[in-house]
Amino acid sequence: MLWTLRALPIRSKKGCDPSCDQHGKQDINFRRIKATARSALVTGAAGGLGRAIALRLAREGWSLVLLDADQAGNAQTLSLVQQNAGVGTAFTVDVSNPDAFSAVVAQVERKSPPIELLVNNAGIEGTVAPVWSYGLDVFDAVWNVNVRGTLVGMQSVLPGMIRRGRGAVVNIASTSAIRGRKGLAGYVASKHAVLGLTRTAALDVAPHGLRVNASMGSLLK
Repeated sequence: MLWTLRALPIRSKKGCDPSCDQHGKQDINFRRIKATARSALVTGAAGGLGRAIALRLAREGWSLVLLDADQAGNAQTLSLVQQNAGVGTAFTVDVSNPDAFSAVVAQVERKSPPIELLVNNAGIEGTVAPVWSYGLDVFDAVWNVNVRGTLVGMQSVLPGMIRRGRGAVVNIASTSAIRGRKGLAGYVASKHAVLGLTRTAALDVAPHGLRVNASMGSLLK
């Protein structure tokens, strides 16, 4: 099973950064913003796509800030980054908690280069059930991580980027937001909301010279 990431045409005047390779593998290109960037914060870094993004950024020379609720998985990602001569720190954080997220950002920026890139990757799928019996508790849990977590991440990082006049955000969305997926009401609705947040944020930060883009993943058989 491979992930392909497609750049959604949601952009400020500065353009769009994400791209995918011709083979459909996860391959986000951050070179265009590397020149002005220092630290990159990646949420959901404990495994899968988040780990792949972190390792790619490490190879590009970024100093990494890794966030995930899975402490062991996040520590393993950090270890892999360090094994590849990368530099970073790992934090066990609930991304939907604004106080915890902001505290990490403040701690990092007191001791490390400022965060110039945010990758909002943290997300959960939830259970599979038809919409008429989809559990509201599951819906709320998915929304809390996928949508609230994305908003909290941007609210924690964007003020500093605006003050410095540089930075970029990549929100990980999904083609499911456009196509829909049977039995995944919570996930599909949340990723549709991520696209809306991305469009709005891109318009909000454009006058400050910043970029907010969405990268849409899909599964290949």
